[in-house]
Amino acid sequence: MSIQLAVQVIGVVTLAYFVVLNTSQLLLIYMAARELFEHMHRSRIETPDELMASPLAPSVTVIAPAWNEEVGVVESVRSLLALEYPDFQVIVVNDGSDDDTLGALTEAFALERLEYAYAAQIRTQSLRGLYRSRSEPRILVADKVNGGKADAVNCGVNIAETDLVCVIDADSVLDTSALAISARPFIDDPDRVVAAGGTVRVINDCIVERGQVQEVRLPRASLARIQVMEYLRAFLA
Repeated sequence: MSIQLAVQVIGVVTLAYFVVLNTSQLLLIYMAARELFEHMHRSRIETPDELMASPLAPSVTVIAPAWNEEVGVVESVRSLLALEYPDFQVIVVNDGSDDDTLGALTEAFALERLEYAYAAQIRTQSLRGLYRSRSEPRILVADKVNGGKADAVNCGVNIAETDLVCVIDADSVLDTSALAISARPFIDDPDRVVAAGGTVRVINDCIVERGQVQEVRLPRASLARIQVMEYLRAFLA
């Protein structure tokens, strides 16, 4: 009898646990849906296309730290130039690369050295030179002593003169509307929003042309597939 009672108690406790768990999840979904609905109604700008034509669009600097990225850095920068946003520039920070990353950028974008008064607000490793593209004025390249990714990002922040900065990896590919979507929260609530993030996806085996994903495909490698699931879990949890 005692065993039967214990089984019944365990069953009741288990049932109660799942009832509470599912109820709390439904409540969170309801609250999130309500907040999303209200956000859509109070948003000042509805679509990225409207932001493109809006005087409210904040200027943005895309900071791309690069270390030994000679092979892919040029295509990555070209993909950044395809971003659809009214006012942005790209700062590539060459973090003391051992290969010819700087040379590849110089050849591809006709870089010329600038005489630049550099007043660092954040302490970083020494800046060896600052270059601007003669063919594409939105491109700046900072050449500095190696100090790691965070140090390279800080160097880019020191140079940036825009309202916002967007930090990515030099081998990342952004959707063409990424800046417009990321800037929207700052326009909707400029007093409270201090940062915005995006969804990270695995690009392995996807069809990429001119720096843009043309066809999404599931990776063939098992490890990459696990990474896809992990990214989905992280952003949906």
